[in-house]
Amino acid sequence: MNCDSIVIGTATFDTFLKGFKYEIINSNVYANGKALAIAYGSKEKVEIIDHQAGGGAVNIALCLARLRLKTNIIIRICKDYEGDFILNTLKSQGNIFTNYIQFDRNIKTASSCVLVTGDGERTILSYKGCGQNLVIDSKILNKIKTHMLVASTIAGNSTNFQAIFEYKKQHPETILIANPGVADIEILRKHKEWLHYYDVFIVNQEEATYLSDIDYKKVKELFTWLDKYVEGICIMTMGADGLIFSDRNNIYTAKNSEDVVVVDSTGAGDAFVSGFTAGYYQKHDPIYAVKFGLANSSQVIEKIGANIGSLSLADLKLERWKNDFEIIQVNKI
Repeated sequence: MNCDSIVIGTATFDTFLKGFKYEIINSNVYANGKALAIAYGSKEKVEIIDHQAGGGAVNIALCLARLRLKTNIIIRICKDYEGDFILNTLKSQGNIFTNYIQFDRNIKTASSCVLVTGDGERTILSYKGCGQNLVIDSKILNKIKTHMLVASTIAGNSTNFQAIFEYKKQHPETILIANPGVADIEILRKHKEWLHYYDVFIVNQEEATYLSDIDYKKVKELFTWLDKYVEGICIMTMGADGLIFSDRNNIYTAKNSEDVVVVDSTGAGDAFVSGFTAGYYQKHDPIYAVKFGLANSSQVIEKIGANIGSLSLADLKLERWKNDFEIIQVNKI
């Protein structure tokens, strides 16, 4: 089977809650020094609730489908209400092939409760469910020919890593993009030599901190360490501060345009990954792809949900995004 992209990773049933009483407090327990505090032992009113299909692989696949890229998705769900909801969402979109979805008979589909604050930041309570048992079968993977392979969270399983690297060896023309989850970072921390397999490696600042053991606030040192190990394009996202990336020749910073109003930051990373993938598929130009990724991320964080509002082909004709996303600034360091 031929397709434009393969997306491997998580699928979750997401419940979004917004409009509740909370405080942001300082805390040395967490890497970013902050914590979300809500009343203990009480019942609080919530103004907004919504249910959506999410998870890294689902978010990325839905975004790519809206841009008319034909995508094979490899995820693991259960045949329960949550799994059916996710499957029906995927099937409702054109250009997503669900032939290789795995069904778990014993463990429930992964679910998340997303607490969204007034400034659009989110705290996620995550039940990993059967997604932790995702198996990447080399025999099945080799049945698919693709231009882009996006490895989102792959369950922190060394065998899954090996299957993907073997595919890359057999299909060197395929662009291998990584957006690893926490469990994957744990594996890569022990096998830093594996980073050279990736054509594009994307992590956030907190993940880079854990991977490298370098202080969160030392941005230059963090990125220099990453760029040394990653032979391909290296990207470190930094939330509201934008991102820093290298095309192997130069280092750049980039940031969302100032007209973006953050309603919910959930899925910003996945939206960037899918936008970058689509942009790189089009032009193989990392600067253009980063702009595409930031534009897609901008659209998503202006809506509640991890993939709602992602760019479509029609959106690319809007005044805001035409002329190759020139309102997004990229600066060489």
